Amino acid sequence: QLTNTYLAVGPHNAFALGLEYQDPNFWRLSATYSYYTNTYLGISPILRTQNFLLDDDGLPFVEYDPEKAKMILIQERFADYGLLNLTANKSWKIEDMYLGWFLSINNILGTSYKTGGYEQSRSANYRSLLEDYEAPMRRFGPKYWYGRGTTFFMNLSLRF
Repeated sequence: QLTNTYLAVGPHNAFALGLEYQDPNFWRLSATYSYYTNTYLGISPILRTQNFLLDDDGLPFVEYDPEKAKMILIQERFADYGLLNLTANKSWKIEDMYLGWFLSINNILGTSYKTGGYEQSRSANYRSLLEDYEAPMRRFGPKYWYGRGTTFFMNLSLRF
């Protein structure tokens, strides 16, 4: 049974504040700032089994240090982040038709952020994980997914 771990399902908390203006001349502008917290790396369950502590002979590692093991098995929490998004639209009536224009700019500030990831299981025992962890550059470190930088979307529509 895994204890003291968190689900790696994206942010556990999200807060948003938005402002919107709608003009009588059929245009609209809105801005939203969203703040995300408590996003965690997906853990490798095999690293938290009895096998993690055992050498190839089935006996516990002689050099096993519970404090070091605890340190290298702490579930990584990603940095909190905020995103600023902007949308604008306008419509015009042309005879019996409507021409519409829509623009969306997401992550205006170009924030770099991790959206998820997972621990690898290639170093599945204490000795090999500790060696990997203490190396200048980890060979089998966690894999991460990152959010997009600034993105743009524009749409023109004609209703008749």
